[in-house]
Amino acid sequence: MTALERLCDRLGVARRYHELDGTPRDPSEAALRAVLRALGLSVQTDGDAAEALAALEAEDAARTLPREDVLEAGRPGAWRGPGDRSWRLELEDGEALEGPPDAPLPPLPPGVHRLTAEDGEAVRLIAAPPSAPGVAETAGRARVWGATGAIYAMASSRGTGIGDFEDLARAAEGLGALGADFLGINPVHLLGVADQGLSPYSPSSRTGLDVRHVAPDRLPEFALSPEARTLRHGRRGRPDRLTDPKRHASVHPRLMRRLFQIFEQTGAANGRRAAFEGWRAAAGPEREREAAFEALSMVHGPDWRGWPEALRDATQAQADPKETRLHLWLQWCAESQLAEAQMRARLAGMSLGLYLDIAVGVRPGGAETWASPHAFARGVSLGAPPDMMNAQGQVWNLAPFNPLGLARTDYSAFRRMLRAAMARAGVVRIDHAMGLERAFWIPEGGEGGTYVRQPSAALLALVRIEAARAGAVVVGEDLGTVPEGFRERMAASGLSGCAVLQFDGGPAGFPAPAETRAEALAAFGTHDTPTLAGWWRGADLDLRVELGHMDDAAASEARARRAEARRALARRLVEEDLLPEGAKPEAPPETLTPTWRDAVHALIARSGAALAAVQIEDALGAEAPQNVPGTVEAHPNWRRLHAVPPEGFADDPDLRRAAAVFSAERRASASL
Repeated sequence: MTALERLCDRLGVARRYHELDGTPRDPSEAALRAVLRALGLSVQTDGDAAEALAALEAEDAARTLPREDVLEAGRPGAWRGPGDRSWRLELEDGEALEGPPDAPLPPLPPGVHRLTAEDGEAVRLIAAPPSAPGVAETAGRARVWGATGAIYAMASSRGTGIGDFEDLARAAEGLGALGADFLGINPVHLLGVADQGLSPYSPSSRTGLDVRHVAPDRLPEFALSPEARTLRHGRRGRPDRLTDPKRHASVHPRLMRRLFQIFEQTGAANGRRAAFEGWRAAAGPEREREAAFEALSMVHGPDWRGWPEALRDATQAQADPKETRLHLWLQWCAESQLAEAQMRARLAGMSLGLYLDIAVGVRPGGAETWASPHAFARGVSLGAPPDMMNAQGQVWNLAPFNPLGLARTDYSAFRRMLRAAMARAGVVRIDHAMGLERAFWIPEGGEGGTYVRQPSAALLALVRIEAARAGAVVVGEDLGTVPEGFRERMAASGLSGCAVLQFDGGPAGFPAPAETRAEALAAFGTHDTPTLAGWWRGADLDLRVELGHMDDAAASEARARRAEARRALARRLVEEDLLPEGAKPEAPPETLTPTWRDAVHALIARSGAALAAVQIEDALGAEAPQNVPGTVEAHPNWRRLHAVPPEGFADDPDLRRAAAVFSAERRASASL
């Protein structure tokens, strides 16, 4: 075995992996070297690899303590100090304890602590609860249901072209009145004021919020400005039922800047300035750097890698203090409104409230990589090998966490990311949760890609810690190529997976609801899949032909398979006694009717999963998807409005119908 191969094995860089269908793949040597460079090692030659390996092995040989260990918080005798040296333990909260050689440590509180032996050797101790909060203990019931949608699609006539946090609050209130326990939305991470992208899964930072969703008319300053009220010009999207991001971009930033000016003039008198300053003091240096990035990006562009050299170091760069203050104020407004939306969701009867999404990565040139460069790998993108979502594999153009860099800083960037979402929600979804165990890195330049092992025991422990602190239920999106045993390890940590009906069944048949694992969120699809009505009619196949993703021959075969899958689903509905008498499972309607839609929703709601969700678009009978993977300009991704505005959710007959089905089936399934 060569030094390069041994180095890959030592650092968890896979020299062979298997695609979803079991096909083995051996990454090229160029790809392996590129991934090692992204980890921070210089391996241009075989000699470089041998030298790097020797240094790591020498460091290993010199240690008598592990670099880190995960233990159960609160358990007596969970760890003992070194047998030959006295030690000092620094707890996460700053408290310090000391002990003689081989003395047992006291029960440790949840957190990341550091034990240092008298000779300076140190070990990171991650004390975590055995499980994240479960649905039953958090919601008070073993099985709950909710709805999922998109905040931008919830635009009302009082906004500026896309849905905002007030629309989100009203949507939650309407669905809460219908009996829903949660409302899930796509990520609301900071996209960046200078970036023109729309995808919520390509954020600049996952600790900040997308200030485009701040509702100006919910700020006290709005009432003090006739000019601001004129600027708003409320309208619900475009005539083609798409959001109007260009109009929003021309109105919302100017409006918010004007309201900030009024805040500066009036905030001292009405107490808002004191509240803002208190928030700013508690926010910490990371949020200051995030705001500085926003200010600098307005001058130098959204990608810091192209900035002047002196500005690329976040610890040294200087931004205009007034502009930085503006962007901090915008974040304060966003956080306040999102917190209010969660409060209103709970007051409306939702046992969990908001269900927020954490994107799998960030833009390589965005605020998060600028503020915490040590935490991210450079020169590679996150992606996926060929799987059920994309037969060609995927390159997401997102920067992955660097496991070596994360460990050197006690996983601080990872923990901030978790806290930012969990502080604002009752449920949090971790996109592509397999990244907690391994991530597929694709080097820039087309050398191919491979998996990189992650410190999964530590990361899962940190998820449990932060979830327990926030009281949040955690869902891990475990679709695609899943490592063996990963779902079981997630479940052991109290994390739910995903049970997606259109993936779990097909022409060969669909599983019975009772077969769904309890530790899951059951739904028909995701934001990346066809809607229920679109899948039923095969509208997604028509779209793939239209976009050039499939030729006529392939489409004909796919339509035949879909027709058989539709019949198989109809047979399952009959077996569950969910169709009216006389329904013909071998000849289901080609277009989904309300009766058949109710039956599919009842099948999902009857699931043994602790969480079940109806997509708002499915309840409303929409055929067009919110996103078509692999397209940018060819399809209006992340722009479709829901057919009903949020203030109409509680009274809409289709939403009421879906809510009645889910409420009845969830109650019945919980009693089994």
